[in-house]
Amino acid sequence: MELLTPKEAAQILKVEYVTVIKWLNEGEIQGFKLRNRVNSKWRIERQDLEKFQTASHLNKKKFR
Repeated sequence: MELLTPKEAAQILKVEYVTVIKWLNEGEIQGFKLRNRVNSKWRIERQDLEKFQTASHLNKKKFR
């Protein structure tokens, strides 16, 4: 299992970091939060990101 940060996912998808965070919060991209005492951080499994790319309503040419 390879985990990606939202920043890495944004680079792969060629979108802004805040867009990936929005999609995570809305459940458009599957992800989970790693929690510690101070804050939580999103992580995305690479296979979930690939599923999102395949099913995405975004312009598929953007991902080539």
